[in-house]
Amino acid sequence: MANKKITELTEETSPQGADLLALVDDVSGTPTTKKVTVTNLMTQAPVQTADISGLATQVSLGNHEALTSSVHGISAFGATLVDDADASAARTTLGLGTASTSASTDFSPAFFSTVSETTTARTLSDSDNGKVIICTNANDVTITISDGLTSGFSCTLVQSGSGTVKVEAGGTATLQGYNSTNATAGQYASVNIYPIGTDSYILDGTSQAISPAGTNDLHYTGGIYFNTGATYYIGTAPEMHFDAAILDGADPANNPSTGSSVSSFGNRSGSSTNYDASQATAGYQPTYRVSSGLSYVEVGNNNFMPLASSKSIGAGDNLTVIQVGKRTTDYYSTVLADSSAASYLDAAYYLIGTNSHYMMGTLNSTTSFTQTDLNSLHIIVSQRNSGSFSVWLNSGAAKISGVSNSTTTTYDRLYQGSNLTAINGDYYETLYFDSALSVSDINIVRSYLANKYSITSSAFS
Repeated sequence: MANKKITELTEETSPQGADLLALVDDVSGTPTTKKVTVTNLMTQAPVQTADISGLATQVSLGNHEALTSSVHGISAFGATLVDDADASAARTTLGLGTASTSASTDFSPAFFSTVSETTTARTLSDSDNGKVIICTNANDVTITISDGLTSGFSCTLVQSGSGTVKVEAGGTATLQGYNSTNATAGQYASVNIYPIGTDSYILDGTSQAISPAGTNDLHYTGGIYFNTGATYYIGTAPEMHFDAAILDGADPANNPSTGSSVSSFGNRSGSSTNYDASQATAGYQPTYRVSSGLSYVEVGNNNFMPLASSKSIGAGDNLTVIQVGKRTTDYYSTVLADSSAASYLDAAYYLIGTNSHYMMGTLNSTTSFTQTDLNSLHIIVSQRNSGSFSVWLNSGAAKISGVSNSTTTTYDRLYQGSNLTAINGDYYETLYFDSALSVSDINIVRSYLANKYSITSSAFS
């Protein structure tokens, strides 16, 4: 064979262990030409190792795969190979659950996905997991973390509009923030919600600490405010809760301007039965008013509002009605009424005039005191407990107690006067309970109302 340069030799693409290579030994001393085999080189090749003792030592194989212990380097991992019967068993062994089969459809849309929130309230759900929620409302936005969200739930909230984004926990969920932060610090700020346990979260980001929504409001299960740690929390939810400060029953930001006619009055209790009140006839509509920052419904002659659903009261039914309002003339005005009744006697109860009457159904009880300050706000509680009728006014012991009452009636109207005449009264807030509320809960509601409407009041007994 003619002499060739090394670069002219044929390439060996699959060298064998016994194949020879030429090399120059001891280049810096006495150079000597020697031979070396491919095996010699592989023996001298360095092997990189790492401490992987913290890694899982078990590898599970589905029925579509097969590995043998002869795979190069597998012994260095000290791995145990398990050939499961099927892919489902393999996922179970590895602790993957359904993630390996559902990630492409269940979770991938969440990554960097944005959601626009234009309203003033949003309750987070599992579909919000991993998303960026951009809040654009000019009014404050309340984001509620409900309990029962999927383990590992997290998301980002952005205040894109001028309304501060406030975050609060609902149900049994808890939320904590550094230095009690619970809201975005300003426009274009963002906060992150991270899970730290079951129904337990922390808030992180450009945030500030502000009073959460409804701090001084009444809280109960199913209502628009529900926080068991709130100052005014009761364990029993009302069936009806009409609050002129939240006329639509959902958001005070939706209240109309003062002097507007009231065609609908929303029940804010969250009851499963629709007890919203409405009046389509303009001549029967009351008027929405605001005075000294307090909202009320002004009920004048011929004004009344039918309920979307009627409420039937049996002879043995317990109930509690709590009312804040004032009379502007010395006439009776019902809070809840039976439109089929021949007279005003079939009412839930009355705001008082100088005659000092309290009524429920056909019960007419007159107290020994005279109430003359018609233009002052009053907290009035009327209750039927096992056939015994009681009434409290503002403070102290019940003005009426132990009076027998077993009236049956059906309430289908909100705010109606005697035969639709002379009913001038201002109604601020009304609550109806399907039970004889405990005195302790009554006092929580009384304290809430006294604080909200600046009414001088002491504990009922």
